[in-house]
Amino acid sequence: MGGVTLISIFVTVGRRTLIGGENLKPAFQRIFWGFLIVFIDVQFEYVDFIADPIGYFLVFTGLKLISREFLFRKYASWTSLFLIFFSIPAIFINTNRLNELPPISGMNFYVFTLSMGDLLLISYIFKLMLEIASYEGQVTLLQRIHTIFILYLTASVSTLIIQPLLWGYATVFLIGISLATEIVAFVMHIIFLVQLLKFPNKRFPQNPMKAVMPIYHTNNSSER
Repeated sequence: MGGVTLISIFVTVGRRTLIGGENLKPAFQRIFWGFLIVFIDVQFEYVDFIADPIGYFLVFTGLKLISREFLFRKYASWTSLFLIFFSIPAIFINTNRLNELPPISGMNFYVFTLSMGDLLLISYIFKLMLEIASYEGQVTLLQRIHTIFILYLTASVSTLIIQPLLWGYATVFLIGISLATEIVAFVMHIIFLVQLLKFPNKRFPQNPMKAVMPIYHTNNSSER
């Protein structure tokens, strides 16, 4: 009986990654390093020595370590794969000199679109973390990640909305608001990286076939 169980475990691992804590930890550590590489900007003249495509590639490979049973793992994987190639031109863009370009330019539009793609990927990562926490019934972890996600999304969207306004209306008021939102967004991104490094906060049982109703769905059902 023990031999049959051992064989079935190897077959399961070969077919898809388990979702136990000891499997999730390396996955999210790799995702952490990927986003850290994207976050750090080390440029010399027009070349970024810590290239964004490398960071997105690490995120992509980290997601591949997580079970396909999670819906947002698929969305995040496809988005990170797209960003690997879409971010290649960013290697040769000196972001410190973007202000020297005309307000409406192809370069500014590209950087804005890349930022939107990065925000979309991070949103999928947050939702994946919520999905995993919900799956395992970790209410405290679920609530903490959800709160951080809302704050992160608010700060990031505010920054993305204000930045285009500065291209044509660089008033002192808008510059002040832009600076404030960028500081908050910076702090929230650091918190996001810390959550990636700490996630999961416990060893989940290795049971990928476990059928648990997501907490959000359970709450919605009880309200009806």
